[in-house]
Amino acid sequence: MSSIPQAPTSEPARWPATDEVITDALRGRILHGAYAITRPLPDTARLAAEFGLPKEVIATALRALANEGTVCDVPGQGMFVARLPRLESAEAAAERVETILRTRLEHGVYPVSTWFPAQARLLDEFGVTLYVLLNVIAKLVDGGLLSTVTSRGRIVLDPQGPRPRPKDTRRPPRRSRSGTSAARSKRARIPCTHRFRRGRASGRSTG
Repeated sequence: MSSIPQAPTSEPARWPATDEVITDALRGRILHGAYAITRPLPDTARLAAEFGLPKEVIATALRALANEGTVCDVPGQGMFVARLPRLESAEAAAERVETILRTRLEHGVYPVSTWFPAQARLLDEFGVTLYVLLNVIAKLVDGGLLSTVTSRGRIVLDPQGPRPRPKDTRRPPRRSRSGTSAARSKRARIPCTHRFRRGRASGRSTG
């Protein structure tokens, strides 16, 4: 019997956001057009309230974006988007996301038997394409770290625990029609043979 819980009671843990994580999240939003070029970003207080973090963490993340030239600080007006972030290859993005998610799973940031974060939340955090994220999740499922529950989401598994066995969906073998016909023919011939033998035993000719 599978040990996978079918109804986890707890929601996925909120990631332990650091300034690097916030930088990635903001970079992803800029890349996908949530914050347009030449338009201002939300102020530090608003971002701090959204992410549930101190203003100092948000300020550090914004400085990192400013240092790379993605945003610029306009005195008295705030941070503005200067240009799109530098694009990373799909392979590099997948490696980055997989490393982060594996680390969180190994350190219990996403506890065993709880729901794994939804795709939309992870896309918003990492700023990658759905194709990249689904490939990363597929590796985590194949590695026994996650299990997919149809129409529900994904559950965090214990990597040291037994892996669930896939259900055998193969159909039972069908009986051959030729074999069935032969059996019917055999049953049909039995009465004739029986009458023939009775005729010979009584000395009567069956001709």
